[in-house]
Amino acid sequence: MGEIPKPSIVVVGVGGCGCNTLNRLYEVGATEDVLAVAVHTEAVHLQSVK
Repeated sequence: MGEIPKPSIVVVGVGGCGCNTLNRLYEVGATEDVLAVAVHTEAVHLQSVK
């Protein structure tokens, strides 16, 4: 048996709630080795995402 590949994790935050969730995940340190993607129609909200 070979090595088990490391899983790829992508978290997509959509809208205000999704952007807030991404910020919270960042604050608690849950974004290490995670690709976080924010989707929102207002640029000001996207700029606030950590």
